[in-house]
Amino acid sequence: MGRRRPEAHRCEPAFAASWTGNIVSVSSSVFASIVVMIAMDGYIVAQPGLYRAEVRKLLPRTSAGRVEMTARHISVSLKLWCIGQAIQMLLVGALTALAVWLIGLPSPLALGVVAGLAEFIPYLGPLIAAIPALLVATSQGWSLLAWTVLAYVAIQQIEGNLLLPMIQRRLVAIPPAVILFGILAVGAFFGLQGVVFAAPITVMVYAAIEKQASGKAAGACAYQ
Repeated sequence: MGRRRPEAHRCEPAFAASWTGNIVSVSSSVFASIVVMIAMDGYIVAQPGLYRAEVRKLLPRTSAGRVEMTARHISVSLKLWCIGQAIQMLLVGALTALAVWLIGLPSPLALGVVAGLAEFIPYLGPLIAAIPALLVATSQGWSLLAWTVLAYVAIQQIEGNLLLPMIQRRLVAIPPAVILFGILAVGAFFGLQGVVFAAPITVMVYAAIEKQASGKAAGACAYQ
């Protein structure tokens, strides 16, 4: 029995290193997907008319007008959502960098950038952003780890109770249940990386349904 204990102790660092490596690998893949998705959204938002014109060529003339109006509503909704997300990402990234700097963790700017990028994913983003900070804090001691947990929880509360309501009130408002359902649905089909694409897809689908519903309501009122 005494001979096996050193082997067990040697296995613990190896297991921890493997576990940490897996987390870093998954996080890197997710953040790469976030960067790609942000770039794609930027191209669509910058030139929405170009994509609407190409789609219109594929449609019959009888339905081109209705589809054009729906596509315009989708592009406006996606643009407003992207503006709101950009504001939220900048504010959360700045708050995180400041908090991490005050705590005394190394690389506060990098951790702030990670937190800002992760905000692109609603609900799951803050959890993903906390992983690198917690790993860094763990190596610095239990005291810094506790302060880091408190800081990230406080930032999450500020975001949920102050930033998010203000942004949604002035830009585009989508029910939280709709976003959460979209994340779960896309994640179930495409895995963790697919979650990165869930929010923009949900915004576009919700905007299309909203436009169709408003069009039917307007048609019913005109008929009456």
